[in-house]
Amino acid sequence: MNILLVEDDGPSRYLMTAILRSANHEVVSVCNGIEALDATRSHSFDLLVTDILMPKMDGFQLVWRWKNDPTLVNVPVVFVTASYTDDEDEKFAIELGADGFLNKPVDADRLLATVEEVAHISSTSKACAPIQRDEARILRAYSDRVVCKLEQKLAELERSNAIIDQTTRELGDQIVVKSRLIDSLTQEIGKGVAKAEELQKALDFNKLVIDTAEVFICSTDSAGRIVLFSPGAERISGYAADEMLGKCAAEIFSPPDQVKARKIMDEAIMADGLPVSYSEAWVMNSGVMKILRWSVSVIKDAHGSPIGVIRFGIDVTEQLYVRGAERVMSILDVSILQSSSLAEMLHSASDQIAHEFKMGSVLIMLFDEKDGLELTAATGRLSPKATKPLLDFACTRFADDGMPPVAFVVDLCDSQARSEWQVLAQDPNVRSAVFCPIKAENRVKGCLIALSDFNETAADMKIQSMEAVACRVGAALSVAETREKVLLQSAALDWAGNAILITDAYGKIIWANTVHREMTGYFASEVIGTELFSTGQGYAELGYRDVWNSVVGGKRWQGELLNKDRSGREYLESVTISPVFDGAGKVVSVVIVKSDASKSLKFERLRSDFVSMVSHELRTPLTKIIGYSDLLESKIGVDHEQYDTAVAAIRQNAATMHHMIEKLLSVTQLMAGLDDLKSRTVDICKLVDQMSTGAAAESGRRVDVALSAEACELDVDPEFIGRALGNILDNALKYSPEGSTVSVTVERAGSHMSISVADEGAGIDEDRLEEIFEPFIQADMSSTRDHGGIGLGLFLAKRFVEAHGGEIEVRRRVEHGSVFDIRLPLGKHMLECDEE
Repeated sequence: MNILLVEDDGPSRYLMTAILRSANHEVVSVCNGIEALDATRSHSFDLLVTDILMPKMDGFQLVWRWKNDPTLVNVPVVFVTASYTDDEDEKFAIELGADGFLNKPVDADRLLATVEEVAHISSTSKACAPIQRDEARILRAYSDRVVCKLEQKLAELERSNAIIDQTTRELGDQIVVKSRLIDSLTQEIGKGVAKAEELQKALDFNKLVIDTAEVFICSTDSAGRIVLFSPGAERISGYAADEMLGKCAAEIFSPPDQVKARKIMDEAIMADGLPVSYSEAWVMNSGVMKILRWSVSVIKDAHGSPIGVIRFGIDVTEQLYVRGAERVMSILDVSILQSSSLAEMLHSASDQIAHEFKMGSVLIMLFDEKDGLELTAATGRLSPKATKPLLDFACTRFADDGMPPVAFVVDLCDSQARSEWQVLAQDPNVRSAVFCPIKAENRVKGCLIALSDFNETAADMKIQSMEAVACRVGAALSVAETREKVLLQSAALDWAGNAILITDAYGKIIWANTVHREMTGYFASEVIGTELFSTGQGYAELGYRDVWNSVVGGKRWQGELLNKDRSGREYLESVTISPVFDGAGKVVSVVIVKSDASKSLKFERLRSDFVSMVSHELRTPLTKIIGYSDLLESKIGVDHEQYDTAVAAIRQNAATMHHMIEKLLSVTQLMAGLDDLKSRTVDICKLVDQMSTGAAAESGRRVDVALSAEACELDVDPEFIGRALGNILDNALKYSPEGSTVSVTVERAGSHMSISVADEGAGIDEDRLEEIFEPFIQADMSSTRDHGGIGLGLFLAKRFVEAHGGEIEVRRRVEHGSVFDIRLPLGKHMLECDEE
């Protein structure tokens, strides 16, 4: 049975959870009503067991909301309370819909019997519904209960105050009596007064020291029961002295699995009778485990027989963990100074972390951009099979952008979690797992994972120290990455897109990258140590000394310079020359970044030709539209036939402009569409035949088609391949003279289909065959050419074909004209048929 337990007191919650789980119930425990309602969003429960007096939302409020929730109203409820114990409280609980009501302390048999009884009743009939659903009356009753409890507490407080007043008066009377006795003794003794005062001062000082010192002072009798519990012990442990007196110290402060060993050790100390000092971990009221440095002495009676021990303990938890963290950080610092590899540095750190923090296993994992977390270093007895689940868990937790990258602990003390994680860690002794993010440069770079044989859920100082170590690991990682970045940056400069030279302030070259050799023909070994204005660089003989003087004067210069390469060829450089200053503002070196500007000039000419071409293509139809529009507007001598001719001409030229503009605007859309091809099996012979027939009919030219006798099925996007074929056919027909024939051939060539389009035009010059597929390129780029267009058809055709894994090329025919060859891979179906 799945049970939700709501209890704000830690020991009570732990005890009831253990009792319920001993009966094989699944238990989820929370601290208040708000957490209980949150738990119902991710779990389904068969029974609610709740305390009443709790912070944030008490049990009455929780059950009222529980029974008014349609999804929870049939889940039975049992109250377990130590504060609301009278008949009116139980009556109010039943009015809210409670199925059971228990008063604390409750023994295990009664708790289990009540749970089983309520579960049995709810399985045969619906759980109790609220008797009273009037919210106003419920609130009044709830207020009455709260006020009643406050009045009871007030009465108890008044009784306590009365007792304190009575005790104070009695103490006052005793002080008066003792004062008189002291006065009498003082008169009788005389000189003993001074000694008595000194003794009293010493006693007062000792008491002040005991009360104010942060020392855990605890005295126990021969049975181990606490008889003295100092204020310092109260502050360190979180327990009040009055609740500790008479209780067994070993049972209260020892981990459950160490109680027996602690009792045996206490008996040995008493039997030995000698003072001892040792460090020991004690569990505090909050659940935090603290390490105390103890000085223990045996108390003996008048006959010398041991009757108990007194302990003086100092909390050394923080010092031990901080010192351990400092030692780990020192190892990291030494590794950095010694330029150790990242793997060596992290392995050393993981070994030291396991030693200093007493962890069974330690893993250091770093994020990989492709594969998530990857194991970098590991120490301890962790099975290799366990690393993958731990990697996946940490990656899921720290990869969530909405989750702050802070350390956390997975509690493995409850049976369900312990079972799951023992399988995960391949280790039956693991009781908790600590996850600390490794952060560098405000980013999570990895994770430090430590598996412990102890419960670390409340070990705040230990977790903080480990988190500090993880941060130092991140800093060391940044240093290591910086070293790698310096090497990468050097390599990047060496292979940058531009040639780079670095000189001193006098023009002597001290560094040159590889691109400089490719541009000028000079190896770095040939130019380093030479003067920038030597004949090898060409600057001296071309007279650029004034530019250099400007730069070494502290000014940055950018422009174009004529230079010579190793062969003596003059070329135009696009140059940026920048001075580098030291801390005093003095120029100490100069960086020269240059590129071959010849390509830029070629592009500028191409851009100018394209602008002229597009202007011409747009101006021609626009002129006709304006001319015919003026004719229609004049209405002079325009008969019906002329009117129809003018309207048709305007429509045709407007369509021409619209087609041209749409073609320009659609280039980006078409190119983006290549990332999402909608391929299907297409009969390419049928598609070529349809495209050829349509092109012939539209142009009035002859198109001969020779189709393959074999099957010609391809896996392509018919829209894009159709556009490619259409652009090739349009180009062939446009440049073919009247009466000529365009030939289209489709045939199989191995694992490809070959489509050839041959025309009988003037052909393409050999030196322009390579650039014919570039955008905005035509055979004739002049404004007086015979054929229109903006030079995008062949560019798009090539991109469409290559997107399908094919290729396209152009060649000159022996006689005259050009041939465009398209090769596309066969479809999967045809390849499978070939294999059969």
